[in-house]
Amino acid sequence: MPTFARIAWFASTLLVAAPAFAAGAAPDDLDVFAQAIAASPGDAKAYENYALAAMKAKRNDEAIVKLKQGVARIDDFARGYYLMAVAYRNRATADDAVKGATQPSPLWADAATFYRCYIVLRPQEFNSYFGLAKSLQGMGDKAGALANFKKYVSLEKTPQNQKFTDDAKAQIALLEGSAGGGDDLKKQGDKLVAEKKFEEAAAVYRKAIEADPKNLEVRTALGNTYFALKRFSDAAQAFKDAVTQNPKYDLGWYNLAYALRKADRKAESVDAYKAYLKLKPDDPDPYYGLAKTLKDLGDVAGAVAAYRTYIEKEKRPEEQKYVEKAKVELSALEAQLKPATPSAAPNTSGKISDDK
Repeated sequence: MPTFARIAWFASTLLVAAPAFAAGAAPDDLDVFAQAIAASPGDAKAYENYALAAMKAKRNDEAIVKLKQGVARIDDFARGYYLMAVAYRNRATADDAVKGATQPSPLWADAATFYRCYIVLRPQEFNSYFGLAKSLQGMGDKAGALANFKKYVSLEKTPQNQKFTDDAKAQIALLEGSAGGGDDLKKQGDKLVAEKKFEEAAAVYRKAIEADPKNLEVRTALGNTYFALKRFSDAAQAFKDAVTQNPKYDLGWYNLAYALRKADRKAESVDAYKAYLKLKPDDPDPYYGLAKTLKDLGDVAGAVAAYRTYIEKEKRPEEQKYVEKAKVELSALEAQLKPATPSAAPNTSGKISDDK
């Protein structure tokens, strides 16, 4: 069996159970692309167009199913494996956002698998090493992620990809910083957290930081533990220490913003949300928290803008209850911005009238 055919066979066996479609009908433009596939089932570009449109609409499940059909039908459809990896990464990221960091999505492994398929077919293209590293990192494979981030940095020299190279370097620093002697203590702390012994866990995490000051995961765990204890200012300090050590640690900025908000340090919270958004401008979640914080600060126009952005960006079905809440808040805030309609003839006497 030729190499391409073997990979296509492997992909089809891995994807026997296709992921469930998101609720609702596909957008009209997807119907057009689906018709193009039906008219030319051997045209790789038709599948690519469909997949790109579906992923843009945050319908990664539909993209995966069509790409599965494409790589099964077309022997050298390398691009299909790459796009399938991206779609699975999108799904895994969304899953983790719902489940929490303690339950990494099993879809990370699918993303890593398809990046590896693409590397076999197109070893001279380096983007896959970055995606593979991210996927392994999502799985919790620090050593594998570190090796592939380093490989990407060593190979990628294209100026327009500098931001990805910088991101990879930041992740290398993060992963290397978490490989010190604090790992065993962190495991002890994690066990205490699972037993809801938060005060004891915090003490262990502090010892772990003393043993390994560069371990950002321990600082994050300490911040989360303080949060569970409702010691929000202490949590904020732990997250602030993490982002001071690595300013590109996006999770640290997000957690810092939330902790500051809970600690009633709202102006600082706004700054932290904005720092996170510089790193993750397409993430809808921070806009919701930012809107609530700006509203509390009395910045009605800023809150309106943030709520509008959140509503525009948030497409995940499981988050629609928050979209509805945002719409209610937005309607009330927009009403505050509307000029009052005069109820009587204007006062032309020059006198300051009492409110009767």
